[in-house]
Amino acid sequence: PAVGQAKFLTKPASLVDDFRPGEVFALEVQIDVWPEDVTWSTPYDEPFEITVERTAKDQSVRESAMRALRERYAKAEAVDPQEASLGDSCLVDVEAYDPTGEEKKKLELPQVGGADLEIVLERGKFLPGVVESLVGQKQGAVVEVPLDMPAQLAREPSLAGKQVLLRVVLKSVRRRVVPSAEDVARELDTTLPALERRIDDTVTAAKEQQQRQQGDATQSADGSTMVQTNSEIEKVLALRVDKTPLPPDVVNEAAKQKFAVMLADMRQRGTPDVELKKMVSPEGFDKYRDLVMPVVERELRVKLAVKHIAKDQAIAITQPEIDEQLELVKQQYKDSTIDEQAAVERIIDELTRLKVCDYLRDNVATVHFVQTEDEATTEDYKAPPAVGDKQDDIPIAK
Repeated sequence: PAVGQAKFLTKPASLVDDFRPGEVFALEVQIDVWPEDVTWSTPYDEPFEITVERTAKDQSVRESAMRALRERYAKAEAVDPQEASLGDSCLVDVEAYDPTGEEKKKLELPQVGGADLEIVLERGKFLPGVVESLVGQKQGAVVEVPLDMPAQLAREPSLAGKQVLLRVVLKSVRRRVVPSAEDVARELDTTLPALERRIDDTVTAAKEQQQRQQGDATQSADGSTMVQTNSEIEKVLALRVDKTPLPPDVVNEAAKQKFAVMLADMRQRGTPDVELKKMVSPEGFDKYRDLVMPVVERELRVKLAVKHIAKDQAIAITQPEIDEQLELVKQQYKDSTIDEQAAVERIIDELTRLKVCDYLRDNVATVHFVQTEDEATTEDYKAPPAVGDKQDDIPIAK
């Protein structure tokens, strides 16, 4: 496919001289195209070795991701007696009133009320005071909850901080049953180890994306072994396709995106706008581009290699995998509007890259782990033996 903007090679004067109404004329145009073929200086499936520092896995992040996944598959069941407890799912009607004056006037505030609202009784998950007021109540109960209107929910500035009275009718109570990780695996028609691997891939993709946004794709912010392993594999891939030409417009555009991300990050960290404006110039960008050019070219070469390997090995991303990742993205940016099409494209790229790294790690690479002080053993992970190989060649551990 074509990339960048077309450049006219035919001179305007020549075009005017050669033009004849009703006759065909030649017009030369130059445009970059994305390489369809990859030039391998070394075949991607030729065995290689890498060394990775092995550190303790961030278990808390993994457990949080698994817990969130289990919550998604929670089922609600009727309870008897129907007394609400933390964790239950409640169906409620919520109406807002003006508490001032002798007669409470009903307020039209759809942002804080409505009919048949489903609320999970978890602190901090709904309007302040509502969850606490419903705990211990039974079906049919009516509770009144005073509320200082949160500024983010006030559609008019005059309503921010104004006190309103919420009248909450508890229509039903259902107990939420959160399945075990094994039950979720069965629901997804997979095994628990495979599900845990997907969780690791999800966490890894998020960490690597954050590192790329910070302009550092080779170092692990938290010492994640998987991130470091993938980074070392990608270094090998980039070297093996270093003879493949890269379209200049693509390289330049990738550098611009990194430049924009860097400026946004600096602004978020408190860099004054006057300082940022000094950097936003052709000269400033040229200096930055020269600095990040090795990283940009390596990432683009890796992308080319990943695309080729995925096609060659029939590595594909399933719709459930895309849906699962998209749901996590929506949860992360729940207060913002996202471009779903662009998000899906990024998800496919990330998951494909991870699957290709998995393939190379399991079938081609030998990974030597250098242990940190808090781990007592030394391990090597080697690609499994091919059919017919001696079993003595099986790796010590993965």
